[in-house]
Amino acid sequence: MNDLNLAIVSAGKHRLDAFGRILASTNRRLQVTAIECAPQRLGAITTQLSADILIVDCQDNDEAALSAALLALEQIGMQHPGMAIVLLHHGQSPDFLIRAMRAGVREVLAPDADIAALDAAIGRIAAKAGKTGTQNGNSGKVLAFASCKGGSGATFLAANLGYALAAQGNARVALFDLNLQFGDAALYLSDDKPAATIADVVQNISRLDEAFLKANMMQARPGFDILAAPADPAFGLEIKPEHVDALITLASRHYDYVILDTGRNLDALTIRALDHADTIFAVMQASLPFVRGAKRMLGIFGSLEYPAQKIELVVNRFQKDGALGIKDLEAACKTAIRRTVAHHAEAAEAAANQGIAVMKLAGGSPIARSLEAWAADLLGKAPAEETSWFNRILKRA
Repeated sequence: MNDLNLAIVSAGKHRLDAFGRILASTNRRLQVTAIECAPQRLGAITTQLSADILIVDCQDNDEAALSAALLALEQIGMQHPGMAIVLLHHGQSPDFLIRAMRAGVREVLAPDADIAALDAAIGRIAAKAGKTGTQNGNSGKVLAFASCKGGSGATFLAANLGYALAAQGNARVALFDLNLQFGDAALYLSDDKPAATIADVVQNISRLDEAFLKANMMQARPGFDILAAPADPAFGLEIKPEHVDALITLASRHYDYVILDTGRNLDALTIRALDHADTIFAVMQASLPFVRGAKRMLGIFGSLEYPAQKIELVVNRFQKDGALGIKDLEAACKTAIRRTVAHHAEAAEAAANQGIAVMKLAGGSPIARSLEAWAADLLGKAPAEETSWFNRILKRA
């Protein structure tokens, strides 16, 4: 998209002038309309708005005014479904982000957002409007793992699927541990302490290129590199959404698959990572607490306007004779379930405790076979055990 129509709304004329100067300094072709209006009063001029992107400057801390502003934005979104809404507000908590998303807001930026932040947001919206699929436009597939509830096993699956892709298809795979406070993805594949983490990369973000990124990653096996989470949760606070943008964009140029382990926290950084994903694997188990978590997560993804084909529910530790079957889960979640991973506690626990990929430690186990089939599906080929004519004959016997 080369030409973009922007409308900026603020209660202060000096703020409108400042944003006008910022946007004028970008390299984009923009047509900007400034509207002096309090955000909570936007409902009165809803029909007058016409833009590709609506930027709303909302600095009011009063709950009633904020609620009125979000209600007005929701009405605007319904009347102008093709218009992307960017909200400038200091609120960045998960609860506030969910409220904003449900009101139809596409991006929430800080009120003092600079030219780089605004330009990046406009670029993301323009990319989404101009094409489908991954936001970075490069060849590498971005796969995100999100846990519907704590203890789902999403990190185990992310790490072991990455191993399966690299082992089975000779694919180049990168795993980013974006669970910045409690991430431990590297421990599922090695008992060695990572020499560097994502925090080390971010502290030297100006040096970011392929060589620098790989130098800060640990190798789980040839073709499979891991960027570990910070050892100290405090360092995770230094990592910003724009850092995630840069890392994923770079990695997708040099890897066939970029796997993101996002954990359960829903914040601006996680949402930015999920925006990049070609596919989001929402991991659950066959129990009612996980069903409730899955329904909430699917609702949030709907608020983010993610297309249905971008989301895949994955049932981990699945047992065919369990209390809840696939049809039960599909009826409860109101969506199809295409992926299950077999339950095999002995193999999973042994692999996790020893820091060895389950395919390497227990290659014939049901869980390893599930991961091999998953990797084969992503690679677009039959699982290794199905490629042998002799094996197929044995299966029929």
